[in-house]
Amino acid sequence: MTSITKLPINQLNGVGPKKLAKLQALQIHTVADILNLKPNRYENRSQLTHIADAPIGKLISVKGIVKSIRVIKGRNWKKRLEITIEDTTSSIKGVWFNQPYLKEQFKRGQTIIFSGKISNYKGLQISSPDFEIIDTEADNMPNRYASTGRVVAIYPLCQGLNQNFLRKLADQALTKFSTSIKTILTQDIHTPSSINNRLTAIENLHFPKTIDEAENARLYLAFEEFFLFQIAILTQKQKNKKQNSNAFICNQKIDARIKRLFTFSFTDAQNRVIEEIKQDMLKPKPMIRLVQGDVGSGKTAVAIYTMLVAVANKSQACIMAPTEILAKQHEQTIKTLLKHSSVKTVLIVGSLTTKEKTKALQQIASGEANIIIGTHALVQEKVTFDNLGLAVIDEQHKFGVLQRNTLVTKGKHTKLLLMSATPIPRSMALTIYGDLDISIIDQLPPGRKNIITKQIPKQSRHKAYQFIRTKLQEGQQAYCVYPLVEESEKLDLKSATEMANLFATEIFPEFTIALLHGKLDGATKNRIMQSFNDGKIQILVSTVVIEVGVNVPNANIMLIEEAQRFGLAQIHQLRGRIGRGSQEAHCLLMAGETSQSTRKRLAVLTSTNDGFKISEADLQIRGPGEFMGTKQHGIPTFNYGDVLSDFTLMSDARLQAQILLSADAELINYKKIKIASQKYQDLIIGA
Repeated sequence: MTSITKLPINQLNGVGPKKLAKLQALQIHTVADILNLKPNRYENRSQLTHIADAPIGKLISVKGIVKSIRVIKGRNWKKRLEITIEDTTSSIKGVWFNQPYLKEQFKRGQTIIFSGKISNYKGLQISSPDFEIIDTEADNMPNRYASTGRVVAIYPLCQGLNQNFLRKLADQALTKFSTSIKTILTQDIHTPSSINNRLTAIENLHFPKTIDEAENARLYLAFEEFFLFQIAILTQKQKNKKQNSNAFICNQKIDARIKRLFTFSFTDAQNRVIEEIKQDMLKPKPMIRLVQGDVGSGKTAVAIYTMLVAVANKSQACIMAPTEILAKQHEQTIKTLLKHSSVKTVLIVGSLTTKEKTKALQQIASGEANIIIGTHALVQEKVTFDNLGLAVIDEQHKFGVLQRNTLVTKGKHTKLLLMSATPIPRSMALTIYGDLDISIIDQLPPGRKNIITKQIPKQSRHKAYQFIRTKLQEGQQAYCVYPLVEESEKLDLKSATEMANLFATEIFPEFTIALLHGKLDGATKNRIMQSFNDGKIQILVSTVVIEVGVNVPNANIMLIEEAQRFGLAQIHQLRGRIGRGSQEAHCLLMAGETSQSTRKRLAVLTSTNDGFKISEADLQIRGPGEFMGTKQHGIPTFNYGDVLSDFTLMSDARLQAQILLSADAELINYKKIKIASQKYQDLIIGA
């Protein structure tokens, strides 16, 4: 029998060419994919609310028959779609703005469920409700894909698919292929769930009798993937210890020669981390070390020291940065440091001309280039190193695991140093990056000024602008950061594009304004940043593209609009762009809402500049699931579990994986676990 992981989804009844294309858009390609499709949420439709009893301001679900369908033209030619349904007690409207095309999905006489928050504006209504058109024929049959009378899974959708179709597919897959769903976790592995087999977990994920039963199923499946991930990274760490690598020499003579190049003394924290790195480099074993350090703590200096150790051992070293801006800054820093040295540096980025790129590639391949600085261009096939001994990856969370590992394999025994300015509490980092050794630079260099951070009420906007004007008149420069590039009708936020125009024409017409965002091409970004760096631009209006790698010492003012939309760690990263010169720096936080929880959260930033304290506080205030976006920070993502909100579950999985491996390191008695864990190799940095 073909494995369900390879069995195409169109082997199920009802999946024709059109449906197949829609399912593939949801990344559902196989029977296993539909079984593993995690619902976004669940609704308890065993107790639907009568419309007349619907409480204002509460999230509820109501069921009724469509009585009217209207598209109403409003101001500025905007259209409003109103669908009125009624049950035996009353009626309610579903209202959608600027989505008149939804009208085609509704017909009078249909039975529909609306889900959302009830408001009372000229009668009961729900704005942009989730809706489901009920298959009344299906609901009159005793099956588990009925839309009402039970707890119902709500799946992610795309246009052309509906909830009932996905439920039928899940039911069909379970009915036909239940014997193919094998339990991986053995009875001696203690899960946090009362469920003890995978089939029951999958059944309860899709068709639970209660909300608690659904969460119990998710816990089982989340623990399973966390456990297999931990088996994979712990096994990989053991493999790394058994592998051979080059042993570098770093005696007092080499150490003194390198440190003489720096115009400053290293902090105690930098020296401690350098010693930890040197101990790795001296061993004939692979080095896979993550250096965490707050913004401005001196990670780059540590990286340069490490690269020079490799060069002193007649090896090449490279540093890969996520943007050309940052790569070019690294190049300038390293060149300045080495201006009286014979060490040869080369830059490899996408914007090089063909002639420049050809020359750089030749110098790298021949070994003429000692230190190579670049972006993701370094992992391209054309880049061949003569003897790559050390790879440094800056802002490592900006790269995929495959990119990181591809760079390392360009050398025979390349040691790997990862750097991150995103502070993660040490206990969490050890669990998430369990195959890495971790060093922390927990001290700022002397003379680094604290950034004065203040919350500014929206009604005091004019005072903030006047403060910025005063600083600009003194010759300083400013950043103004926004969460969106263009105006969104769905989110009432100030956009960078809109505000750049407003600043230039009305608010700061006497100054030069520029707009920087991720949609611009690399050459334009570089040109704008160079002009800002040269002082030709006084205000840089930007999205979070400046979060990493921008270093303009004269820019000491930052205004962050809609600050409540950013995570604290992200704001801390953003404000790290200022305070890099000799002048006092100010960060102004303008929040679009002034709830007590928002003020409390942002107050953390006004009270400390310590990134590790900020991350700890954000964990306490918002919980681990929200204190930073996993996708933005390179933390592995899973189908059923979240490594932050389910951190306790991950920790438990790690402990049990350690216990199992201590008893059976080769997993001789756990072949299913060994095979299943191998698919997590692509999440592991050192694999």
